[in-house]
Amino acid sequence: MAILLAAVAASSGITVIYTVLVTLYKAFPASNSVSWTVTAYWLVSAVFAAVSGRLGDLLGYRRILLVVMSVAAAGAVVAASATNVGMLVAGCAMQSVAAGITPLSIGPVRENVPAARLPAAVGLINAAGMVSAGPVYICAGAVVDHYSWQGGFWFKVGLCVLAAVAVRTWTPPLLPFVRSYSRCSISAVGASAMCGRGF
Repeated sequence: MAILLAAVAASSGITVIYTVLVTLYKAFPASNSVSWTVTAYWLVSAVFAAVSGRLGDLLGYRRILLVVMSVAAAGAVVAASATNVGMLVAGCAMQSVAAGITPLSIGPVRENVPAARLPAAVGLINAAGMVSAGPVYICAGAVVDHYSWQGGFWFKVGLCVLAAVAVRTWTPPLLPFVRSYSRCSISAVGASAMCGRGF
């Protein structure tokens, strides 16, 4: 259940931004840079999605999951408190680390689910993120209608906090897969190549 909540929090990232985008153009009519909220999100998410699994191997999946959801929640707070487009874009870029939640969720599942059921469990995680996008759109839209665009980002803060509490409470700590510090490295060239192929 905790991992499924994390998948929902991951799907809320860009979903909330798309939901509030039209309202943001009205809130910042003098700026031509509002679209950078989406661009910054996808740019940073491409990088972090490429390296998040490796970070989980090095430092532990549960630990990195909690850090990722904390940073995403902090980014939503920054965006909700934004007084200019630059601050808004920075907040959205911070939220994009949530793109790493899905690959990071595979580690705890792999350690706690029998091998015969692992493919179905991984499919369930991916499906949870995709299926939940619809309800998140609806809920975020309702929140924006009642509390303006800031409400959409506060809605995401709530989702991230709820998911983080669930992961902290119900997901057992896992030892890092890489225990030799001499092997603790991330290939910048490999990560860059993967991100480049994504674009």
